[in-house]
Amino acid sequence: MNLFHKLCLYSLVGILAGLSSALLILSLQYVTEIRLAHVELVWFLPVAGFVSGWMYTRFGKNVSSGSSLIFEEIHDPKQALPLRFAPLVFINTILTHLFGGSAGREGTAVQMGASLADQLSKVFNLAKEDRPTLLRMGLSAAFGSALGAPWAGALFGMEVTKRGRLYYQKIWECIFASWVGYGVAHGILLWLHERPDYPSIEVVDYNVKTIFSVLVLGLMTGIWARLFSKMVHYLEHFLQRKFSLSWQMCVGGAVLVLFYSLFGQQYAGLGIPMIQQSIDKSVSIQTPFLKTIATVVTVGSGFKGGEFVPLVFIGTGLGSALAGWLKVSVPLLASLGFGAVFAGAANVPLTCAVLLMEIFGSKIGIYALLVCYLSYFVSGRRSIYKGQK
Repeated sequence: MNLFHKLCLYSLVGILAGLSSALLILSLQYVTEIRLAHVELVWFLPVAGFVSGWMYTRFGKNVSSGSSLIFEEIHDPKQALPLRFAPLVFINTILTHLFGGSAGREGTAVQMGASLADQLSKVFNLAKEDRPTLLRMGLSAAFGSALGAPWAGALFGMEVTKRGRLYYQKIWECIFASWVGYGVAHGILLWLHERPDYPSIEVVDYNVKTIFSVLVLGLMTGIWARLFSKMVHYLEHFLQRKFSLSWQMCVGGAVLVLFYSLFGQQYAGLGIPMIQQSIDKSVSIQTPFLKTIATVVTVGSGFKGGEFVPLVFIGTGLGSALAGWLKVSVPLLASLGFGAVFAGAANVPLTCAVLLMEIFGSKIGIYALLVCYLSYFVSGRRSIYKGQK
């Protein structure tokens, strides 16, 4: 393949990821507004779960493992992902959020980006050994476009399948695809004024108290990430032994309805307003604790959407609560928590450290690296993603 064809291929990977990420973000904002306007929709979450499970059983049994299937194809390529992969995960993520599941969107974005990228292997008649590069580019472009963080996106495609180690061989391809995806999605969302706004951290103290607080936050987020991964996988295995996919999602939905009846619907969906509130002022430790329960039930029972934004919610809540206890800067610790739990739970410390610098500014760079790598080391090799090596 000559240089022109390569650039066309890489550009198409980024464009498809950017378009699908923008569509997903806008769609989730729309259905979230519907759910907030009609809070009674949460009562139908068990039905939505049953329908989602039936859809995967009927039309997507071989793609229901989601990210795990993508990682398997990267490590041992066999055949291109089915075209129905992307629409299935998109539709079921919409159902999750419309009826109040506590899930994210980046998990869906990266699955859509990788599966759409893989379709290009047929168009360009790529050899089997070239497909892993295409899939990594799709992961990078989708993550970077969904988060508005192209450098973190590039690193994600190289780091997520290697448990914290970087796959350097295809660095330029991942960077190119991530920036194209970011440009497409950012242009669409900026045009529609649909980007969440987070404050830039301009003042960073390096006194003993602040350094100690960051170290404690790294330990807390690492432990929390390890427990979160264990609870999700335990619940998955328990429900899979007891029920079919449709019924395990129905049971999970019923538990969530009871949970929201007891603790409120602020823990449903993405929870971006709560994330912003946690960065502005100190919150109770109850906030990340309850979000953890809601997300474990949602993801562990099979609802689609991913874990990233809920883990951001949990991490900012932990940082915010810790800052209140130790009387240090709430915006600083909350913003560091923003990426620290996911760094440990997904084994992507460098990705998350760079993500924090892209979102909150380069001045938190030293602390971002410290807290993300500490969380990663404390959390161990257990991950929310199956198929990592």
